[in-house]
Amino acid sequence: MYGHMDKQPPLRPWAEGLDPHKAVVRDGKLYGRGGADDGYALFAAITAIASLQRHGIPHGRVVITIEASEESGSPDLDYYMERCKDRIGKVDLMVCLDSGSMNYSQVWLTTSLRGVAIGELTVQTLTESMHSGIAGGVVPDTFRITRELLDRIEDVKTGEVKIPEAHCDIPPYAARAAEAMKTVPFKEQFAMAAGVATVPGDNVELAIQNFWKPSLTVTGANLPDPQIAGNVIRTHTTVKLSMRLPPLVKAEAALQAMKRILEADPPYGAKVTFKSVGAGNGCAAPELKPWLQEVLRDASIEAFGNTYACQGMGGAIPFIGMLIDMYPEAQFVVTGVLGPQSNAHGPNEFLHIAYATGLTYSISRVVAAHFHSTPK
Repeated sequence: MYGHMDKQPPLRPWAEGLDPHKAVVRDGKLYGRGGADDGYALFAAITAIASLQRHGIPHGRVVITIEASEESGSPDLDYYMERCKDRIGKVDLMVCLDSGSMNYSQVWLTTSLRGVAIGELTVQTLTESMHSGIAGGVVPDTFRITRELLDRIEDVKTGEVKIPEAHCDIPPYAARAAEAMKTVPFKEQFAMAAGVATVPGDNVELAIQNFWKPSLTVTGANLPDPQIAGNVIRTHTTVKLSMRLPPLVKAEAALQAMKRILEADPPYGAKVTFKSVGAGNGCAAPELKPWLQEVLRDASIEAFGNTYACQGMGGAIPFIGMLIDMYPEAQFVVTGVLGPQSNAHGPNEFLHIAYATGLTYSISRVVAAHFHSTPK
């Protein structure tokens, strides 16, 4: 059983009466930084096991692993998992409690996660900045060149990524997971400004886009603050690029393809460099065995009145891929309490108490069923 206890610094402002460092229960929700991401996990794991023991229900050996650097990218987890592999022993079921749900009325499993490739693109034309009235129209602007280069890797009208190495075939089970989005408010989870639409598509089509196709985001730039920006042509422009990648794409290959395409034949002979910042593969969990499907269905119905559902996730949890590679024979239950508006990493983060209770019950059922499914 995996969870993490570290938390990102809180973003502000929080609503009146709420504070990231003060626990407040309001309308069945526990507000505070990191309760849902992922402070509850240790207590849920212990409670699930303790409830079985309290009722005399047998269970197998359980190793609870609580990480303290997940929000820093899990830099040491692989080292400790390898170092402690003899102590951990054979793993045939992995329960990760750091994912999310699309509603609070059923158990949700995350069956796939996208990867990510991150880099910095720099375009330089001058050795020193110049007055835009003197040099404008003669010296090419680096921001314009940057836009032209980005058009090489992304369709500006549709957002489709043009890099072949950033795509993979979409397996049939991915389409089944996307179908679950028909019955949930998938679009409504995004805080769109008034009058702004998502990209075209129904819930299922958008889920496929989010779970199994690449997408590019400019996450930073070295542009000056508009309040102090002068009438100058700057020497260079740097933008930080984050490309989300389908679960089965090799992130390093996609990153190298980005570099090759962006640096080739630079307009005007500009000095163009693409510096790798990092890359992490996505992953897809193995299909569930019948016993696990059965207990998840029954537990979700008992706890919430609805069967469980599966989803992909557009974000990355890099260590899940590492664990799938490390324990290829294991079954994976990747779940969590980060549901609609729970707002991990943001203001007013909350833990939905009733949902966490039902999920903990469901995990206890899974642990008990695992014991009976294991050859004695």
